[in-house]
Amino acid sequence: MLPLTETRSPQRARLQDIAEEAYLSLSAVSMALRNDAIIVAGTAKRVQEIAKRMGYISDPALSTLSA
Repeated sequence: MLPLTETRSPQRARLQDIAEEAYLSLSAVSMALRNDAIIVAGTAKRVQEIAKRMGYISDPALSTLSA
Protein backbone atom coordinates (compact mmCIF):
# COMPACT_ATOMS: atom_id res chain seq x y z
CA MET A 1 0.00 0.00 0.00
CA LEU A 2 1.35 3.43 -0.95
CA PRO A 3 1.75 6.16 1.66
CA LEU A 4 -1.42 8.24 2.02
CA THR A 5 0.41 11.50 1.33
CA GLU A 6 1.34 10.28 -2.14
CA THR A 7 -2.01 8.90 -3.23
CA ARG A 8 -4.88 10.81 -1.61
CA SER A 9 -6.13 12.82 1.32
CA PRO A 10 -6.20 10.80 4.57
CA GLN A 11 -9.63 12.18 5.55
CA ARG A 12 -11.81 9.60 3.85
CA ALA A 13 -11.42 5.82 3.75
CA ARG A 14 -12.26 4.17 0.44
CA LEU A 15 -13.50 0.70 -0.44
CA GLN A 16 -10.06 0.08 -1.93
CA ASP A 17 -8.45 0.81 1.45
CA ILE A 18 -10.78 -1.65 3.19
CA ALA A 19 -10.21 -4.27 0.47
CA GLU A 20 -6.43 -4.01 0.88
CA GLU A 21 -6.68 -4.30 4.66
CA ALA A 22 -9.06 -7.28 4.45
CA TYR A 23 -7.27 -8.99 1.52
CA LEU A 24 -10.51 -9.06 -0.46
CA SER A 25 -11.75 -7.73 -3.78
CA LEU A 26 -13.64 -4.46 -4.08
CA SER A 27 -16.83 -6.31 -4.96
CA ALA A 28 -16.52 -8.60 -1.94
CA VAL A 29 -16.06 -5.59 0.34
CA SER A 30 -19.04 -3.83 -1.21
CA MET A 31 -21.23 -6.90 -0.75
CA ALA A 32 -20.00 -7.39 2.82
CA LEU A 33 -20.86 -3.81 3.74
CA ARG A 34 -24.37 -4.37 2.34
CA ASN A 35 -24.75 -7.71 4.18
CA ASP A 36 -25.24 -9.53 0.89
CA ALA A 37 -26.22 -13.15 1.50
CA ILE A 38 -23.45 -14.41 -0.81
CA ILE A 39 -20.79 -13.26 1.71
CA VAL A 40 -20.16 -15.45 4.75
CA ALA A 41 -21.42 -13.73 7.92
CA GLY A 42 -18.02 -13.86 9.60
CA THR A 43 -16.35 -12.21 6.63
CA ALA A 44 -19.01 -9.51 6.49
CA LYS A 45 -18.55 -8.79 10.18
CA ARG A 46 -14.75 -8.59 9.79
CA VAL A 47 -15.08 -6.20 6.84
CA GLN A 48 -17.58 -4.05 8.73
CA GLU A 49 -15.23 -3.87 11.72
CA ILE A 50 -12.34 -2.82 9.47
CA ALA A 51 -14.54 -0.19 7.83
CA LYS A 52 -15.59 1.18 11.20
CA ARG A 53 -12.00 1.28 12.47
CA MET A 54 -10.91 3.12 9.31
CA GLY A 55 -13.77 5.60 9.61
CA TYR A 56 -15.47 4.55 6.38
CA ILE A 57 -18.70 6.38 5.59
CA SER A 58 -20.71 5.36 2.55
CA ASP A 59 -21.50 8.11 0.06
CA PRO A 60 -25.29 8.38 -0.33
CA ALA A 61 -24.95 9.89 -3.81
CA LEU A 62 -22.85 6.97 -5.02
CA SER A 63 -25.23 4.49 -3.41
CA THR A 64 -28.14 6.09 -5.27
CA LEU A 65 -26.25 5.93 -8.57
CA SER A 66 -25.46 2.24 -8.17
CA ALA A 67 -29.04 1.30 -7.21
